[in-house]
Amino acid sequence: FTAQAPFGDWADPRQQGACEESTMLMAVRWARGEVINRDSVLEDIFTLSDFGKKRFGTIRDTSAKDTALFATEFLGYTNVSVHDGPTIDDIRTAIASGAVVAIPTNGQVIGNPYYTPPGSAYHMVLIIGYDDARGVFITNDPGTRHGASFEYPYAVLYNGIRDYPTGDHEPVSSIVKTMIVVRSAMR
Repeated sequence: FTAQAPFGDWADPRQQGACEESTMLMAVRWARGEVINRDSVLEDIFTLSDFGKKRFGTIRDTSAKDTALFATEFLGYTNVSVHDGPTIDDIRTAIASGAVVAIPTNGQVIGNPYYTPPGSAYHMVLIIGYDDARGVFITNDPGTRHGASFEYPYAVLYNGIRDYPTGDHEPVSSIVKTMIVVRSAMR
């Protein structure tokens, strides 16, 4: 797990907008069986932010399709796919098959109590597991230092899923549910 501001510097715009970068770092490092080192992850976030600025013209928000390019084009990890219209069962099936799932959300809808109110309307989280008995997705939510293994009820997280356009808080014209599936290289 890493927060998008690993040392709490939320005033830095590169870290403030780095939920997509940190989510892909967590997913790819997990898929490769690598450990995230807090001391080096900040440099990785800056490097991915620079890549995003060159590739997409922004350090803010990247759509699911563009976020997947952080993994494939920059990190060189190709066992990544983007799927529109996932259901709760689709997400659970991907996790059960040994993958992790990144989802773009409206952070104001998912209501993490650790977000600075009201939360970001453009936020990405990594789903790492689920618990059917309690009806929750287990996530690594980079939007807070308390995001490791943070749990969201199925319906709450699912209702908050929505892709957003690449840019600096570009308007969302319609709600499109999307997921990025990252499969392990170890399986």
